[in-house]
Amino acid sequence: MGGQAKRNSSPWKRILIVEDDSVSALLLRKVLEQKGYEVTHAVNGVEALERFKETEFRVVISDWMMPEMDGIELCERLRKSAAGYVYVILLSAKSQREDSLGAYEAGVDDFLTKPLDREELLARLKVAHRVLAAEDSLRRKQEELKLAGERLANMNDRLTLASRRFEELFSDLPVACFTFNREGLIHEWNCAAADLFGAHPESALMKPVWEAFHGRDGGFWSQTLVRDIFEGKAQQGVDWVHLSPGHGERHLICNVIPMHGVNGEVLGGIATNQDITERRQAEQCIKTFARDLELQKRALEEANERLSTLAVTDGLTGVWNHRRFREELENDFSDVKRGKNFSVVLIDVDHFKSFNDTFGHPAGDEVLKKVAEILQRCSRDNESVARYGGEEFSIVLSDTDMPAAMAVAERMRQAIADESWPLREITVSLGVSTSRLDDESPEAALLRADAALYYSKENGRNRVSHFDTMTHQDDSRHLALKRSA
Repeated sequence: MGGQAKRNSSPWKRILIVEDDSVSALLLRKVLEQKGYEVTHAVNGVEALERFKETEFRVVISDWMMPEMDGIELCERLRKSAAGYVYVILLSAKSQREDSLGAYEAGVDDFLTKPLDREELLARLKVAHRVLAAEDSLRRKQEELKLAGERLANMNDRLTLASRRFEELFSDLPVACFTFNREGLIHEWNCAAADLFGAHPESALMKPVWEAFHGRDGGFWSQTLVRDIFEGKAQQGVDWVHLSPGHGERHLICNVIPMHGVNGEVLGGIATNQDITERRQAEQCIKTFARDLELQKRALEEANERLSTLAVTDGLTGVWNHRRFREELENDFSDVKRGKNFSVVLIDVDHFKSFNDTFGHPAGDEVLKKVAEILQRCSRDNESVARYGGEEFSIVLSDTDMPAAMAVAERMRQAIADESWPLREITVSLGVSTSRLDDESPEAALLRADAALYYSKENGRNRVSHFDTMTHQDDSRHLALKRSA
């Protein structure tokens, strides 16, 4: 069963492992606990869901194949029931592309193959922490944006209420209001105006409105404005900025309305000024939050893109890894029935073991990196270079028949042979095969390329061999089957 994680510890330091094999679970627990993680073990998916009811986990490392409930179903159940985002890493020896796609559709975040590589596991956990941190930050920003929106909505409601209670202007309405006559002289000045504009009624009354705000209104209050009002032209929803000695810069919405007498003549003007400084600040906050959210989104997308690239890239040479090579092989095989050939090239560095024994593994690594660089430099758009394993490389040639494939392989061989090598001459042997309509799987073409590679190595190395032009093909097929077993 496994130890129970402490409830008061950080969710980031708690990991739930779901593994029905006790030995694998013990090894995984040991690696994680050495790095300070608190580990809870469940033997299957059903028990894992029970653990989630007791304790919050942000990271789950689960075996793929388990009794009662496999890792895919567990991931789907967690996506539906977990309160926060849970980063799910699936352990499996599976490598088929269809299986991986199905797991991704179910919500799986990452994969680790068995047997586990300790450094790769810890590196993937660092990625998980970065993704979860971005997720948490995004959720906080969304909550802050929601609160800012609520504040803004509340301010709009207050502004609407002020309009409805217009008739209470000079009683208890908390809006800065004043009236003025044809000469622009102020007649009434309520308490809200005194507070907002920093002037008592005694100092404002019977003063022309353009003098009351002189130098603090951005030129809004003027003799022209007063003349327009007495010509019956109302000013609705005008934004202006007042520089208040006591409150600093305040953003206001002003309505200046003509007051008509019983005969329709204009008797004066009334101005209401609603302070919307907080609303403007909230709007600016919303814009800032939206910009931050977009930056977070871009950072998360870039992190996911980098993670996707790392998952299919060989760490030493920088070319595609074996997993990506298999995906390319599957993709091209699906086009064979539609009349498109593809070819496979396997490349082996000649006498690489003796090179390592003589000059050391670091020097051997440099050779592999340089070989990969040459292959990429010589490759074209439809030529996908990958590291097949050890000192072997592979290339899938899309929509390429036998003569074209042989030309590509010879170009690669010649480029490596012509390169200047500091320690010892480096050559490669290459095996080529081309797809056939009767191939039941891409493995058939790969197996023939492997036999052709072996044929090149047995017949002098530093050469290119195509399976269809080999002598003693029956013996070569038997040899290929034997080597792949």
